[in-house]
Amino acid sequence: MVDCSVLKSKNQQSTMLASACVLCLGLSSFSAKSETSVYHHAKHSFDEKILPTPDKPRVAVLSAYYGTSLKLANVTRPNKQGYASQHGYYFEDAYAQDSAVQTFIDDALSKGEMSSIEDQSAKYNDLLFLKLKIFMHYLNKWKNKFDYIFWTDADSIFFNQSKTLESFLPSDPRYNLIVPAGPLRSPRWHGVINTGHFFLKICPWSKMLIQSVSRQSEAPCNTSIPLFNGWLNLCKGKCCEWGEQGAMMQVLQSNPAMTAHVKFVGLREFSSHFPFYGNGDLVIHLPGIATSDRLAIFHEITSHADFNTGTFKSSIMELTERARPVHNDDHLSDMDYTDLQSRIQNQGYGK
Repeated sequence: MVDCSVLKSKNQQSTMLASACVLCLGLSSFSAKSETSVYHHAKHSFDEKILPTPDKPRVAVLSAYYGTSLKLANVTRPNKQGYASQHGYYFEDAYAQDSAVQTFIDDALSKGEMSSIEDQSAKYNDLLFLKLKIFMHYLNKWKNKFDYIFWTDADSIFFNQSKTLESFLPSDPRYNLIVPAGPLRSPRWHGVINTGHFFLKICPWSKMLIQSVSRQSEAPCNTSIPLFNGWLNLCKGKCCEWGEQGAMMQVLQSNPAMTAHVKFVGLREFSSHFPFYGNGDLVIHLPGIATSDRLAIFHEITSHADFNTGTFKSSIMELTERARPVHNDDHLSDMDYTDLQSRIQNQGYGK
C-alpha cells in the first residue's frame, strides 16, 4: 500500500499516485472474478460463507447517526435501510453497528461536549472530521468485501428509490471518487464539492486521499492560499470551512494528479441540496437546517412522496411552502461535466 507520508515532492506525488491508481485499477479488474461475502439486510451482519461475486459492482451504503443526528434516526435510517434492501446493497450505521467506531466517536463527543451542540456551531464543524476516521476504518474493514462505499449523510432520504447506485458509477476505471460539485458555468460555485453523498472506491488510492485530507485537517490553517473561485475562504478555525469538505477541496485544489481520478457530477445527480430538488431525484439532503425543522420537512415530504418514482402522489402544492422545491440554475438535474474532466486531464485541475 502507498504511504502518503513519504510523498514529499510534486514528482514523487505524481509517481506514487499513479502507482496507487494502478493498484486501484487492478483491484477493480480482480473484483469481477473474485469471491465475496454474503450479506443479510435484516441482520446487518456478514455471513462468511463465500459465494461467486455478482456481475454488478459490490456497493455498500454507509452512514453514521451520532450527536444531534440521532434525533433523525427514526425517520431517515429506515428509509436508507429500505432502499438498500430493495436493491441488494448492504447498509451499515457505523455508530450503531461497529463498536470501534462508537468508541472513538463517544470519546470525541465527551471531550468536546458536542452531543448537544447544534449543527452550525464551530464545535460541530470540528466533529465533521470524524467522517474521515470512519472512512479509513471502513476502507480496511470492507477490503475485498465490497468495491465501493456510498456515503449518505444522516440528514437525507432516498426519494426516487427506483434508481440504482450502479447507474451513477463511471465506466472509466480511472475514477475512484465520484462526488457532486457546482457547475462549470457558475463563476461562484464551480468545483465546490458536496461530501454529504459520494462514492469512494475501496483501494489504496482512496486511503491516500483520506490520509491527505486528514493531514490537511490537522495542519495549521494556511492563510496564504488563494480564495476558492475568488471568494470562498477555505481557511477557517483550526483548519477549514465546512469541515472535511473544505479540507478535501484544499487537497484537490493543490493536487491535479490526484484530482484526475475524481469524477465530478452535478449537484442533483445523487445529492439534491434542499430546497433545490425536483421530481425523480435520488436523494433529498437537508444540510444547514435546525434538527427540528429537518424533522418537520422530512415528515411532510415522506407523507406525500411516491418513493417508486421520486414524485408526489398528487400536486406538489400539497406541500407547505417551507417543504416545496425551489428552482436554482446551479442545481439542475442534467449537468454536463465533460469539459471539466477534459480540463483535468489536459491541464490539471486547480492550477
